[in-house]
Amino acid sequence: MQPPGTDGHWLGTDPYGRDVLALLLFGARTALRLSLPAAILTTILGTLLGATAGFYRNRPLPIDSLVTGLMAVISSIPRLILVLALAAVQPPSINTLLMLFLCTYWIGPARLVRAEMLRTRELPFIEAARAAGIPAHRILIRHALPNTWQPALAVFPLSVASLIALETTLSFLGVGLPPEIASWGRLLAAFSIDPSAWWLLLYPAAILFITSLALRQLSK
Repeated sequence: MQPPGTDGHWLGTDPYGRDVLALLLFGARTALRLSLPAAILTTILGTLLGATAGFYRNRPLPIDSLVTGLMAVISSIPRLILVLALAAVQPPSINTLLMLFLCTYWIGPARLVRAEMLRTRELPFIEAARAAGIPAHRILIRHALPNTWQPALAVFPLSVASLIALETTLSFLGVGLPPEIASWGRLLAAFSIDPSAWWLLLYPAAILFITSLALRQLSK
């Protein structure tokens, strides 16, 4: 392990002799490869479930009760504990984390879209579509849904930032990605091997902070 600026390693090396700059770059690729698809899928799933639940509220079909009940159950368990419990029984891989994130991160978009749908379903153009005899599913897809998905899109950058932070946390704890895949969390965990290697803490923490701050600015 070498400090920054030694033998051409601008940011130093980790305990296994790997270049920290290269690990940061490959860790960024891993973070985006995991967080972007997960955020897209959770946003789509949350939008569809939230819109359907809000549109069919007070209807014979108990869709709203089922969706809101499921959201309440999942929300009652701390997200990190839930993901840790699920990750403990599954082999670590990118696909495993994608499934874990999909099961737990759709709630935020679903709540926002459901609240917007409850307002939209009472607007005059929806009432006019009902009076014209248009089937409920067509009203939902063609008229209501296009006017309710914007809140989910607004928080999309926040979802990406949260997923990157969660992936880093899981990898730091050793239950995220496999050891052979570069990750900012694995690089932070290497700091515990030699606490005097300050660069193993400073650079990954700084790039994680900058990335999260940039994504949060996009949501404003």
